[in-house]
Amino acid sequence: MYLLLGLFVGSLLPIQTAFNSKMRGIVQSPFLASLFSFAIGTLFFL
Repeated sequence: MYLLLGLFVGSLLPIQTAFNSKMRGIVQSPFLASLFSFAIGTLFFL
């Protein structure tokens, strides 16, 4: 069970990197891209 969870979480890291890269291209600022990513992640966990 923990092995599958680890594999799943590990597979999300490249997706997050791709999302951050695309977001940086859209907003033209790495700081705003980080802010949006953090805000979306925070809302997801609430």
